[in-house]
Amino acid sequence: MESSLKQLDAGPRQELLRLLDRLDDESVFDMGLRSSMRRAIHAPVTLGVMAGDYKPLYRGWATDLSLNGLGLLTEHDVPMDAVLTINLESVAGEELLLPIKVCYVMQLMSKTYRIGGTFSFMSEDPRQTRLFSV
Repeated sequence: MESSLKQLDAGPRQELLRLLDRLDDESVFDMGLRSSMRRAIHAPVTLGVMAGDYKPLYRGWATDLSLNGLGLLTEHDVPMDAVLTINLESVAGEELLLPIKVCYVMQLMSKTYRIGGTFSFMSEDPRQTRLFSV
């Protein structure tokens, strides 16, 4: 069991750690209530699902990133608690697909939504059951 957890941790989570290390220190800010430092990023991203291969559903704009999650803006009202896959290619320089769980959705304007998501790695939460249906 332990070796399978190490293998899972060597994948997407390690890629995220490498990406966070590469971001400039100037982009780090503390929001006080967060358990990890946020890095300000301003980059286009896509949200989608893994249906065999990655299938993009929405385009968005990532605003901040941390080890635990990210914030982004979209023109779509994404369902709460949906488990999606985000592609951070524009930040990482190569395709980087990470699973996120939508924690909050706040409508800012008629067609603009602020979405907060936490990374949902299978090695950390084996109880993932609610998936976004296409």
